[in-house]
Amino acid sequence: MGLKILHVFPWTSWGTLGGTEKYIIEVASAQAIDHDVTIAYPRRYQNTTNSSKQNLFTEIELPDPNPNNRSLIGMGILCPQSLVQWKKLLVKERYDIIHFHCYEQYLLWYFIAAKKQSVKTVFTS
Repeated sequence: MGLKILHVFPWTSWGTLGGTEKYIIEVASAQAIDHDVTIAYPRRYQNTTNSSKQNLFTEIELPDPNPNNRSLIGMGILCPQSLVQWKKLLVKERYDIIHFHCYEQYLLWYFIAAKKQSVKTVFTS
């Protein structure tokens, strides 16, 4: 198989299939023809994708940025355990490309960790 690609969606609205979610599913589905594609999002807060294309890619839970105090997420304050989980995911899965969709301040720490692992990154908002 080709590249190992991870799409990161930071919001808890996954599953509502708004514009961004539809875009990610379409891109991931097209990429999945030739590549190993995964979508990460905060799964514990919503349902999985209700899409006929779901079998083309893998869905995983994005480490909760601050499980102890959700109000701190907007300020970019990240729980250290979450960053450790994220770094372990990067080492274990060895993604070739990580595409971050939509900006949340805590993603900066995930982005920096990916760059330190020499993972090619894409950011769209």
